[in-house]
Amino acid sequence: MKKLFRLIVTLLLIGGWSLAAGALHVVNTGSAVIVLPKDRLGLRDTYVNINGWTVDDVSNHPLIASRLLSTGKVETLAPIYQKTGDELVKEVQDTIAKGPTSQPSPTIIEKAKEVAQQSLDKVQR
Repeated sequence: MKKLFRLIVTLLLIGGWSLAAGALHVVNTGSAVIVLPKDRLGLRDTYVNINGWTVDDVSNHPLIASRLLSTGKVETLAPIYQKTGDELVKEVQDTIAKGPTSQPSPTIIEKAKEVAQQSLDKVQR
C-alpha cells in the first residue's frame, strides 16, 4: 500500500510539473532568466536561450518575441537590434510580421507518410 501511495504521489508531481512547463516560457538571456506565461498550453519553446540570437532567430520564434512584446520585456532583444524604445518595438513587430526564415523540421507523422509512400512505390514497381 505504501508503494502504491508513493507511485500515485510521484505521478501527480510529474503531471503537475509537466502542466506547469506547458504553461510557461523560460527565457535565458545569458545574464538573467525570465519566466513568461504562454498564450496556450504546449511544449514548443518552453525553454529558449536567446543569448547569441540573431534577427533570423527572432523571426523563427515568433511566439517568444510576441510574448516579450506583450509583457513589456522587449528590451531583452535590444542587443540583437542595437536599438531601444519605440524603434526596437517597431523592428521586432516587423520581424514577426516577416515570418520564419527557415522551414520547420518535419513531424514524425510526415516522416512516416514519406516512408510509407516510398515503400508503396517500391511494391508497385
